Amino acid sequence: MGELQLAIVTPQGKAYAGAITQVMVPGELGGFTIMRDHAPLIAALAPGLVQVKSPAGNLQFAVGGGFLEVRMNKVVILAGWAEAAADAEQGAALLKAHRTPAKPATPAKPG
Repeated sequence: MGELQLAIVTPQGKAYAGAITQVMVPGELGGFTIMRDHAPLIAALAPGLVQVKSPAGNLQFAVGGGFLEVRMNKVVILAGWAEAAADAEQGAALLKAHRTPAKPATPAKPG
Protein backbone atom coordinates (compact mmCIF):
# COMPACT_ATOMS: atom_id res chain seq x y z
CA MET A 1 0.00 0.00 0.00
CA GLY A 2 1.49 3.35 -1.04
CA GLU A 3 1.45 6.66 0.75
CA LEU A 4 -0.28 9.94 0.09
CA GLN A 5 -0.06 13.36 1.74
CA LEU A 6 -2.75 14.70 4.06
CA ALA A 7 -3.27 18.23 5.37
CA ILE A 8 -6.08 19.14 7.77
CA VAL A 9 -6.41 22.91 7.77
CA THR A 10 -8.58 25.15 9.97
CA PRO A 11 -8.84 28.93 10.28
CA GLN A 12 -6.36 28.61 13.18
CA GLY A 13 -3.76 26.78 11.06
CA LYS A 14 -2.76 23.20 10.23
CA ALA A 15 -4.12 20.57 12.58
CA TYR A 16 -2.17 17.85 10.76
CA ALA A 17 0.23 17.48 7.84
CA GLY A 18 2.04 14.31 6.88
CA ALA A 19 2.28 11.05 4.97
CA ILE A 20 -0.59 8.58 5.38
CA THR A 21 -1.72 5.28 3.89
CA GLN A 22 -5.46 6.02 4.05
CA VAL A 23 -8.01 8.40 5.55
CA MET A 24 -11.66 7.74 6.39
CA VAL A 25 -13.87 10.82 6.39
CA PRO A 26 -17.49 11.70 7.27
CA GLY A 27 -18.94 12.80 3.93
CA GLU A 28 -22.25 14.69 3.80
CA LEU A 29 -23.77 11.68 2.02
CA GLY A 30 -21.97 9.06 4.11
CA GLY A 31 -18.48 8.09 5.14
CA PHE A 32 -15.82 7.08 2.63
CA THR A 33 -12.14 6.12 2.45
CA ILE A 34 -9.34 7.67 0.40
CA MET A 35 -6.24 5.65 -0.50
CA ARG A 36 -3.32 6.13 -2.88
CA ASP A 37 -4.22 6.80 -6.54
CA HIS A 38 -7.81 7.80 -5.71
CA ALA A 39 -9.59 9.66 -8.50
CA PRO A 40 -9.69 13.47 -8.18
CA LEU A 41 -12.54 14.48 -5.90
CA ILE A 42 -14.09 17.43 -4.11
CA ALA A 43 -16.62 16.60 -1.40
CA ALA A 44 -18.51 18.25 1.45
CA LEU A 45 -17.81 16.84 4.90
CA ALA A 46 -20.24 16.50 7.77
CA PRO A 47 -19.17 17.05 11.37
CA GLY A 48 -17.63 13.80 12.53
CA LEU A 49 -14.50 11.76 13.02
CA VAL A 50 -11.62 11.68 10.52
CA GLN A 51 -9.63 8.45 10.96
CA VAL A 52 -6.06 8.51 9.66
CA LYS A 53 -3.83 5.48 9.08
CA SER A 54 -0.19 6.45 8.72
CA PRO A 55 3.17 4.66 8.86
CA ALA A 56 3.59 6.15 12.36
CA GLY A 57 0.25 4.75 13.59
CA ASN A 58 -3.44 5.54 13.66
CA LEU A 59 -4.77 9.02 14.46
CA GLN A 60 -8.25 10.48 14.84
CA PHE A 61 -9.53 14.02 14.54
CA ALA A 62 -12.96 15.38 15.37
CA VAL A 63 -13.87 17.92 12.68
CA GLY A 64 -16.72 20.39 12.41
CA GLY A 65 -17.57 19.69 8.80
CA GLY A 66 -15.96 21.36 5.81
CA PHE A 67 -14.59 20.29 2.46
CA LEU A 68 -12.14 17.72 1.12
CA GLU A 69 -10.09 17.78 -2.06
CA VAL A 70 -8.19 14.82 -3.47
CA ARG A 71 -5.73 15.41 -6.30
CA MET A 72 -2.54 13.61 -7.32
CA ASN A 73 -2.16 11.67 -4.04
CA LYS A 74 -2.69 14.79 -1.95
CA VAL A 75 -5.69 15.13 0.35
CA VAL A 76 -6.62 18.51 1.81
CA ILE A 77 -9.36 18.84 4.40
CA LEU A 78 -10.60 22.37 5.06
CA ALA A 79 -12.54 22.33 8.33
CA GLY A 80 -14.14 24.97 10.53
CA TRP A 81 -12.35 23.33 13.44
CA ALA A 82 -10.39 20.14 14.08
CA GLU A 83 -9.09 18.58 17.27
CA ALA A 84 -7.01 15.45 17.75
CA ALA A 85 -8.86 12.69 19.61
CA ALA A 86 -7.29 9.79 21.47
CA ASP A 87 -10.14 7.46 20.46
CA ALA A 88 -13.68 7.40 19.07
CA GLU A 89 -15.17 8.09 22.52
CA GLN A 90 -13.12 11.25 22.98
CA GLY A 91 -13.93 12.25 19.40
CA ALA A 92 -17.65 11.95 20.14
CA ALA A 93 -17.20 14.07 23.28
CA LEU A 94 -15.37 16.77 21.29
CA LEU A 95 -18.14 16.82 18.68
CA LYS A 96 -20.79 17.11 21.41
CA ALA A 97 -18.88 19.93 23.13
CA HIS A 98 -18.69 21.90 19.88
CA ARG A 99 -22.40 21.36 19.16
CA THR A 100 -23.55 22.51 22.61
CA PRO A 101 -24.02 26.27 22.59
CA ALA A 102 -22.28 28.13 25.38
CA LYS A 103 -24.62 29.38 28.07
CA PRO A 104 -24.76 33.16 28.24
CA ALA A 105 -23.25 34.66 31.35
CA THR A 106 -25.85 35.80 33.83
CA PRO A 107 -25.41 39.37 34.94
CA ALA A 108 -24.68 39.91 38.62
CA LYS A 109 -27.71 40.95 40.60
CA PRO A 110 -27.43 44.24 42.42
CA GLY A 111 -27.34 43.53 46.01
